[in-house]
Amino acid sequence: MIKNIFRLTALGYIWNRYKTAIISTAALFAYFWLVGAMHEDFVAFIGLNNYTEHLGLSFLVKWVAFILGFVVYLAVNGRKGKIKPVDGSSGDSSGLVAAKDGQDPFDTIRKKDKLRSAADFVVGKKK
Repeated sequence: MIKNIFRLTALGYIWNRYKTAIISTAALFAYFWLVGAMHEDFVAFIGLNNYTEHLGLSFLVKWVAFILGFVVYLAVNGRKGKIKPVDGSSGDSSGLVAAKDGQDPFDTIRKKDKLRSAADFVVGKKK
């Protein structure tokens, strides 16, 4: 019983964390299979009709479709890992500003008259 709970918990964690990658990878493999099957049918059709004029072009189109599918796959999975830079001028409520080139990041803290922690704010609200 506990073993099944741990297994379901692990599967739920993996699914929540890697859902996009799992679905997009399955879609990529399905896309590769579809393009390959269509190309195979086209080559069989050309072989039956002895019309080999566009055979080389069909291989080129197949590989361009493969590359295009892979680029879309990378675009879908690559955008999730990027971290957006934090802009220091966005109006930070604590009064701290991100350090620019050559500036001391703790200068604004040293200039404060009194330093208060989050616990001090909670205690101050209860009084």
